Amino acid sequence: IHSTCIENFIVEVSSHPRICSIEVVPEMEFLNLEAQWILQSGSHDYRPFTDAGLSGTGQVVSVSDSGLDVDNCYFWDSSGDIELNGEVDQSRRKIVQYTPYASGGDWKYGHGTHVCGTIVGH
Repeated sequence: IHSTCIENFIVEVSSHPRICSIEVVPEMEFLNLEAQWILQSGSHDYRPFTDAGLSGTGQVVSVSDSGLDVDNCYFWDSSGDIELNGEVDQSRRKIVQYTPYASGGDWKYGHGTHVCGTIVGH
């Protein structure tokens, strides 16, 4: 964007009586990699649970949120599609049960996928 365009925009907008302020909104950046050591120890890059071999293998957690993108690389199952019917399938490696939210929500790129990724450590 040319600087003259920005200047003209600022002059025009700042003269509007209902505008109190203008600010730049930075691009969002997810920092789950940082969350690992923060939650495990609070010391930079120190992950005592991971170092002790605790990986979550064999553990089952439950999440109630907006939905989960089952095609996400962390949740995709090479043995086939996940049944979205609430049935428990212990033969599954990652998702053993999925009961969809009534409205469908924002499952594809939403909060639920982010929360599940945080829980599994990614």
